[in-house]
Amino acid sequence: MYYIISKCLVFLHLRERDVQATNREFTALCLEKEEKAIEEEQWSAGA
Repeated sequence: MYYIISKCLVFLHLRERDVQATNREFTALCLEKEEKAIEEEQWSAGA
């Protein structure tokens, strides 16, 4: 999970000069991936 977050932050940093809209879209995508990872962890723990 933390690996996904750091990877997204690095990507956002590299894209700083791009338009804010693109950054917001990518941030939303990162959060979505993070949520899926959390769900998978919870499912694995509950299984």
